[in-house]
This record gives sequence, C-alpha cells and structure tokens, in this order.
Amino acid sequence: MLPNHDESDVLDAGGRRSVRLSIKIPVTLCGTAAAGQAFKENTWTISVNKHGGRIATFHELAVNDEVIIENPLLGRSAKARVIRICEKQFAEDPYEVCVELLEPQNVWVAKPPPEEVGG
Repeated sequence: MLPNHDESDVLDAGGRRSVRLSIKIPVTLCGTAAAGQAFKENTWTISVNKHGGRIATFHELAVNDEVIIENPLLGRSAKARVIRICEKQFAEDPYEVCVELLEPQNVWVAKPPPEEVGG
C-alpha cells in the first residue's frame, strides 16, 4: 500500500472518483502565472489521485489555467487544469492549487493508486 492511504477521502465521503493519497512527490510545474509570465518551477505534491492532485506553487494561478505537471523521477508528464486555489495561512507560504488532469492517468507514483472505491 502507498503512504498515508486516507480511507476518509474516498468517493462517497469526499465525492472523489479515485482514492486520494497524501504524499509528497517532487514535480516540475509549467504554465503561465496570473501576471502573464511563463514559468517552470520545481515543487512538490501535497496529495494526489488518478484524476488530479493538490500541488504547492509560489506562482499565482487562476481557476481554469492550464499547466503541465512533470514527474522527473518517472519521466512522466500530464496536462492539467486548475480547479481550486486554497487560501494561504501566511504570506510566505506557497499557494496550494488543486488540479484536474485533462486525461486521468498515473503521473505520480510507480505503483498506481486503487482505481475505484469498493472495487
């Protein structure tokens, strides 16, 4: 089983289509910030599933922005869309953005998370 498998974050409890894993994975996030500058940032995930995840970033993004997530450890990449931006607790904290992969896939870990709840 993968680290921090959270049974409370499954389809019927959180409305998710696949199990969410709280796991820190180094990723590269590429896109265009709200001010219009293109960026490429080495960062990390906070939680992931087959359909998306929550990623830390120091770039201000907006809902519906498209980004590319690269996992250099596995040599995988995926296009995603920002669906939510979480409120910062402190000004120096990174933004936490929730993204939905445009095509559901396992870009995160070598062993994929479970497909569906209860199956």
